[in-house]
Amino acid sequence: MSIKKMLLLASMALAAIAAAAPAAQAQGEWTHEGEPITESKEVTFAGTVQFTVVGSSTGVHCKNSHAVAHFLPGGKGEVTTFEGKECRGTGFLVGCTTVHPKSEGLPWPITANTNQTGTISEVNIVNTMTGSFCPVSSTTLTGNVIVTPDNPEETSSVTLSGTVMTSQGEAEVAGTLSVSPAGTYGIE
Repeated sequence: MSIKKMLLLASMALAAIAAAAPAAQAQGEWTHEGEPITESKEVTFAGTVQFTVVGSSTGVHCKNSHAVAHFLPGGKGEVTTFEGKECRGTGFLVGCTTVHPKSEGLPWPITANTNQTGTISEVNIVNTMTGSFCPVSSTTLTGNVIVTPDNPEETSSVTLSGTVMTSQGEAEVAGTLSVSPAGTYGIE
């Protein structure tokens, strides 16, 4: 191989590394009392969560949801528990009561983003449905959920959003969860 080709390949390799470096640095950090965390921190969430099929009123609404996450150094973490309680069907599923929303594939990865949101990946929930006029026996929900804090420096609650796939089609995620302990965690 000629020296010109070797220099060209070397410069291309350096350009590829330089282009990849900003992407690797694009992750945010979890903070505790304003400082990046240095060890695993457990945070609990409680509130309402709903999934509604795009373009309809069909979905599942849970009044009392509970989740536990462990924030890790470097902006990583995992959701280790998610439970939906007091759930019911809406729209086409109005005759259904969600007996057991079951979270599968836990833990789900959660990542701090530089835009001061978090992304929960690999969400997988199977809702077993019952009811006298229930047209389905179960629904499955998979995808990623965006978590937006009310205050990225001292979070007391988070809003859930995003689009996921369900057995009934694409669905919008919505919800508000309180954070415990409140006002001590954040994203930078």
